[in-house]
Amino acid sequence: MIPASEPIPNTPSLVQAKKELRETQFENFFETVLQKLEQGIALTEILRDDHRNFEYAGLLRWIHKDPIRKSRYYEAQEIGTEMIMAECIEIADGKDGLEDVQRSKLRIDTRLFQAKSWNRKRYGDVKTLEVNQNISITAALEQANARL
Repeated sequence: MIPASEPIPNTPSLVQAKKELRETQFENFFETVLQKLEQGIALTEILRDDHRNFEYAGLLRWIHKDPIRKSRYYEAQEIGTEMIMAECIEIADGKDGLEDVQRSKLRIDTRLFQAKSWNRKRYGDVKTLEVNQNISITAALEQANARL
C-alpha cells in the first residue's frame, strides 16, 4: 500500500480513466456551452463561471476533434451574434442609463469585433479580388510554336 504522503503514480489504467472522465465531463458540459454561446456569452466567460476549471485549449481541442461538435459550436456562435448585435443597439440607444460616450463606443466596438469573428459570413468584412486580364490565344500559340 502507498503511504498517503506520497503521490499516486500514473499507471496506464489511471491515465486512461482520467482521460475517460474528462471526456464524460466535456460531453456533459457541451450542451451548457452551446446554450450560453447562443446567448452571446464568450467561451472564456463560460469557463470562468464553471467550477470544474476546464482548460480553454483542452475544451476547444475536444470540440474540434468531432466534425459534428465543431459544426454545432460554430452554429451556436452564429446564433449568439444576434444577441450581441441586439446589445450593440441597446448600448447605442443608451437604454442602460447614463454612460460615458467613449466607454459606450468601446463596448459596441468590442461586440462588433466579436460578431465579426463569430459570424464572418454575415458580419465579417468582405474582401474581393478582381482580376481583369485579356489573353490572346493566337499570340500564345505563336510563342509556343516559336519555342518548338
